[in-house]
Amino acid sequence: MEPIRLYFKGISELVGKENQNVIILTDKEEKRQIIVVCDDWIKQQFSLRTSPVPTNDKIPEVLLTIISGWEKYRLEIHITDIVRGQYIASVCDVEHQKAKSISITEAILMAHVGNLPILIEPLLMHKQSAPYQKGAERLQMPLNSLSDEMLRQALERAIEDEDYELASHLRDEQNNRKNDQKNNWER
Repeated sequence: MEPIRLYFKGISELVGKENQNVIILTDKEEKRQIIVVCDDWIKQQFSLRTSPVPTNDKIPEVLLTIISGWEKYRLEIHITDIVRGQYIASVCDVEHQKAKSISITEAILMAHVGNLPILIEPLLMHKQSAPYQKGAERLQMPLNSLSDEMLRQALERAIEDEDYELASHLRDEQNNRKNDQKNNWER
């Protein structure tokens, strides 16, 4: 199956979470979305690029302008997996079939700056995406896309709120991660 192209739709704060924001990526039809957690620095970088003040002298813009002038390069961002709450991304040089790992948030910023396609594996999109609702006040995030710290905080809150069903799911995700980590060490 062909990878699915994603499009940047926006970035917003997580309510009640300091220095935590979410980037929203959708499919072309705007039916499904992927949510990526990011920090304030990335949010600020996106804000700079959506303001009326030009950013042509910033490092990402300069480098991507130079690279785009080289006819032998065609770059894409590929999202291939999720591990311990972090999407695995790479910048791919399609012409030379080379790839370099990059943080997912930096990859999305790079794609935004350089107008590069963001591609995700279809099975990962199916597993991680949720219906996209423009202007929705609440976002759905799969448990496995939460960082370890966010997972811990969510578990504490679920217990405080006496939402034991949610707490059970959160605990199961924590245990799955511990088991995965243990299995990786044994290999």
